[in-house]
Amino acid sequence: MNAKKVTRKILKVFAWIIGIVIFLILLVYILIQVPAVQNFAKNKVVAYVQNKIKTKVEIGKLSLDFPKRLVLENVYFEDQKKDTLLYGGKIRVDISLFKLLSNEVDLQYLELNSIKAHIYRKYPDTTFNFDYIVKAFASSDTITKQPTDTTAPMKFNIGKIVFKNITTTFRDDVSGNNVYFYLGNFSTTIKTFEPDKLIYKIGDINIADVNTKIYQYKPLIKNKDSLSPVAPPSASSVSPTIELNSVSFNKILFNYRNDVSALAAFLNIGELSTHPQNINLQNLDVNLKDFVLNNTIAKVTLGKSEEAKATKDVVAAKTDSQLNNPWKFELAKIDFKNNELIYDDNNKPALKEGFDNGHLHIRNFIFNANDLSFTPAIFQGNIDQLSFNEKSGLALQKLHTKFYYSDSGASLTDLLLQTDGTVLQNHLIVKYPSIDAATKNPGNVYVDADLTNSKIAVKDLLAFMPSYKRNLQAYKVTSIKLNAKAKGYIKDLSIPVFEVSGFGDTYVKLSAQLKGLPDAKRAYYNVNI
Repeated sequence: MNAKKVTRKILKVFAWIIGIVIFLILLVYILIQVPAVQNFAKNKVVAYVQNKIKTKVEIGKLSLDFPKRLVLENVYFEDQKKDTLLYGGKIRVDISLFKLLSNEVDLQYLELNSIKAHIYRKYPDTTFNFDYIVKAFASSDTITKQPTDTTAPMKFNIGKIVFKNITTTFRDDVSGNNVYFYLGNFSTTIKTFEPDKLIYKIGDINIADVNTKIYQYKPLIKNKDSLSPVAPPSASSVSPTIELNSVSFNKILFNYRNDVSALAAFLNIGELSTHPQNINLQNLDVNLKDFVLNNTIAKVTLGKSEEAKATKDVVAAKTDSQLNNPWKFELAKIDFKNNELIYDDNNKPALKEGFDNGHLHIRNFIFNANDLSFTPAIFQGNIDQLSFNEKSGLALQKLHTKFYYSDSGASLTDLLLQTDGTVLQNHLIVKYPSIDAATKNPGNVYVDADLTNSKIAVKDLLAFMPSYKRNLQAYKVTSIKLNAKAKGYIKDLSIPVFEVSGFGDTYVKLSAQLKGLPDAKRAYYNVNI
């Protein structure tokens, strides 16, 4: 046999081997698509897991469109007390399995539909109902130190994410938490997801039909640090980049009750939406293009308890600490319509009549504003419209103004405040070296006030001063007309015009120059009546 024939036979053998390998790969690929093979693989997986954790496991259907789509239906895990631990109506993942081999997650679509999870740690148990699964799959071998990973960071390509009909319950007697959460619909699209570079670019986030109930009660183990101020996180050299097109909430129901701090809150959001311009978490700099809140009810109730008083002190301390941090919040446009606000502090007795800031009930709350900017030092913006009806009878029909507040002054310019009997207009400006200086030396406060062609309804005064009802009852349906101007430092104040009428037959018109205030005993009054 010559060399050519030997070479030819060897090549034929290699050709057959390569052909067989290709055939086997094609056969495996075809078999993976066959429902019977998929069902066989599913049963093997269920048997393995069930034997491992010793509780009931079911997978109704497994569908694999290799190498991308994986669908699981009717997944069921039972805990050791024969209660439902996890149920999944449908779990669909469209992911490229081959790209995982090259350190890349290409997830085009993720859907969770009709998912139910029940997690609990009930007294006298001190472990969660899923702990046995963790222990079953935990390695009994001694954990060895892994070598340093020098590979390139994993690359993520994530597409659309959809959650539907998600129900979760969580109860933990050790920490004192009982939570119920239902999510009807959630959808979003991830444009860029690079955790190694802290770059996250997200499309529209739509959330609807949410029902959340949180009940906190006395825990079995008291956390001594639960009311301690939290230290601010250490600064990072890399600032997270977060881009978000829009966020939309519809039909959101939230109930919260805390027996320890005697705090209860209720929130029913009809519609909430916003379009972020910039979100910088490192510098606490948030800029929103708009913020819409319509058809919403918010209620907060403070109960009576010693823990509630301690919580108030801690919250106040945390608030002061946060105000010292360099944060900034900007809002180009705000639009609130048909909202209701309720606040009750049961540590304060309710007033029988008049405006009670400890027990508020505001209806038909409308708020339109633009160019709002808030920092620890400065609050400013333009209010186009603010109106509401309060249970005391106070009905604010319109508030329009450009407001400004800082450590060195406050102002309301282009002012128009109007009820059915009150009109306050023009401007109020106050300037001072600092808040502390204004408190210690009020004479150094500069005032510029112009309330020309204004009037104050007596019934509005009684809403804030109900103790004067007996004295002013006869004038309840009248309004006091006011023309007033004042300018200068409190210690040297000029009042060119002060005119009051409408209080019965009384009519007052005067101008004055006041020096030496606020020390009334040493002050000098030059009044022209």
